[in-house]
Amino acid sequence: KSPVAPVSEQDGYVRFPCSKIPDNHQGCDNPLNKDSYGIQQSDLYGAKRDVALWRGREQRLAKPQALRRKAFAVQVRLAGCHWDNCKVRFSRRTAHSYAFRALRDGHEERRIISCYEDALFVCHGFAVDRAASSAKIVLFNASSTILKAAALLAKDGLDCRERTARWYAKRVPQTPIDPAELAAIRAQIAATFRRDD
Repeated sequence: KSPVAPVSEQDGYVRFPCSKIPDNHQGCDNPLNKDSYGIQQSDLYGAKRDVALWRGREQRLAKPQALRRKAFAVQVRLAGCHWDNCKVRFSRRTAHSYAFRALRDGHEERRIISCYEDALFVCHGFAVDRAASSAKIVLFNASSTILKAAALLAKDGLDCRERTARWYAKRVPQTPIDPAELAAIRAQIAATFRRDD
C-alpha cells in the first residue's frame, strides 16, 4: 500500500459524506472547502451579522485617516480631564468615538474638550450625590458624560458645513511673496552656495 497524505477534517467530509457530515449545518459560518475570504452572503448559514457585506464596503468607502489620528490625539487630552478620585470611569473606545464624531461634524478641538470637561463635572456631581444618598461608592460609565458633552456641542446651532466654513474663514490667508524679494533671496542663495562646474 502507498502512504496516504494527511487531509484536514473538512476535506474528509467531502471524501466520506455518509458518516461524517452532520445533519444540521446551520451553526457553521464558513461553508466546507471554502476559505473565509471567498464566501458569499448566501453561504453564511447561521451568521447573525453582515460579514460578507462589510468586506466589500471597506474598499468602497474612503476612510478619513487624518481625522482618526486627530481623534486619538484628542482622546489622550480627554483622558487628562479625569482626576484621581473622579467618579466617572474613562473609556478609551467611547472617548475616541466621541472625538471622531465631533471632529467629523466640524467641531474644534478646544470646544470638544471644553464640553467634555463641563459634562464630566456634572456627571461627577451626580455620582457624588448618588453615593451620599445611598451610602455606597458609585462610579458612572463614560457614556452619560459623552451624551451630555454631545448635547453641549450641538448647542451652537450650526451644521457641519457651516462649522467648516467658519473654520476656513478664521484662517488667515498667506500673503503672496513679492517677486523682487524672491529674486533677491535666490540671488543670495546662489552667491552663498556656488556650484563648482
